[in-house]
Amino acid sequence: LAPEFSRRIIWGHSVSQDMVNWIQLPPALSPSESYDINSCWSGSATILPDGKPVILYTGIDNQERREDRRQVTVLAVPKDASDPLLREWMKPKQNPVMDPSEDILHYCFRDPTTAWQGQDGKWRVLIGAKERDTLRGVALLYHSTDDCEQWTRYQEPLLVAQANEMLECVDFFPVKLMGKEGVDTSVNNASVRHVLKVSFEEELGGKDCYVIGSYCSETDRFVPDSELTYTRADLRYDDGWF
Repeated sequence: LAPEFSRRIIWGHSVSQDMVNWIQLPPALSPSESYDINSCWSGSATILPDGKPVILYTGIDNQERREDRRQVTVLAVPKDASDPLLREWMKPKQNPVMDPSEDILHYCFRDPTTAWQGQDGKWRVLIGAKERDTLRGVALLYHSTDDCEQWTRYQEPLLVAQANEMLECVDFFPVKLMGKEGVDTSVNNASVRHVLKVSFEEELGGKDCYVIGSYCSETDRFVPDSELTYTRADLRYDDGWF
């Protein structure tokens, strides 16, 4: 699933058996409700323990003036989870499941990550945002019950930018200290460290950079080994040459 860039962004949907040859299906997500009528922006999918996938994405609401439009987080679930192609997706009635609070700029609240599960059984997700008063970029942490339908904001951001820049397209995941195999997003033990990745806006070069650090799900604290500087000194993703 990936957004198609346009004035009213949708999520396209293609399937493949070999990751080389692809078949295009009808769009998975399109603007249809008051909370996403002006676009379905980026988000992430999460596979729940029962094998059911869910999507959290950014919706742009129905305010007439562009500057008044809020960015909210929307939940989508398969209409038929037994369909191997997952062709149809539904938006539950309780949407949106996350709204920008008063201390966050309403137009800087987007790009939910893939969720991960803590030792307490609650799901967690990050949202990139910008504080209204300080203009600091922050990675906001939210907690949910096992259904991913009700979310509560944690009191402290997982990361605060040292510069007044929006943290775009945040990602957060564990990587093994040894070996090349990936691990589930919920793994959190002595065999892994955690990576927090952000994308810089175009005026900063439009690059993807990251920090490596230690994360404790019991306290929900992430301690990076270094700070993001928004300069060439930051660790940069290798996105390839395409």
